[in-house]
Amino acid sequence: PVLRSTLDNAEPVLRSTFLHTQGSLAVRERKSYVAGLVAATAVVTEALKPAGKRGTL
Repeated sequence: PVLRSTLDNAEPVLRSTFLHTQGSLAVRERKSYVAGLVAATAVVTEALKPAGKRGTL
């Protein structure tokens, strides 16, 4: 439930960022932002795994 509400709150922010086409972010900043999203996704994925399977593919 907590994770669901966090994702619900983040969705409009993420959507507005992805749809922002004015080029206000530098390419380097965009890459950093995407890297952050990938890292956060990995953390959430690990947290949702059963305890015995964490750290495995």
